[in-house]
Amino acid sequence: MQSNKIHLYSSTTHHTHSTLFALFITCKMADSRGWQSALYRVRPQLEEKVKVEHIISSLHEEVPGGFLTSREEQDIMSQPSDFRKVRKLVDILLTKDEKAFEAFVAFLKVNGQAELAEKLESAAKEGKPRLMIAFVVQTPQLASYFYIAMIYCCMLIQ
Repeated sequence: MQSNKIHLYSSTTHHTHSTLFALFITCKMADSRGWQSALYRVRPQLEEKVKVEHIISSLHEEVPGGFLTSREEQDIMSQPSDFRKVRKLVDILLTKDEKAFEAFVAFLKVNGQAELAEKLESAAKEGKPRLMIAFVVQTPQLASYFYIAMIYCCMLIQ
């Protein structure tokens, strides 16, 4: 997992012979939707390898950890091909919350699809959006104030 990064650079400009201080900060957003981008990225592999008929009853909301309603289950099963069924399942997952995503990943793990589950988890971590802020100031005192403020902001958004 990548942590927050704060960089402080200084450089002297030739025209004014003054030093400029540039601060850059990259913060991971805590409430990101990385799991949604993971579903989009791993979708082709899911469509190729997952057989919905084998898993649909285990994903029903009446089963502990399930998240599909009866209507959603019918929508999935009414699709003409396995490819379309998985596509519909992913579309429905994208309308759910992260707990449904986690339940789906856990289900894949216990049903012989650990490799796909790991790909989804990895892609979800990579897909978390980041916030980048940059400032250029003329004095070291201002640079230190901005540096402290940026650390504080980074802590707030996590």
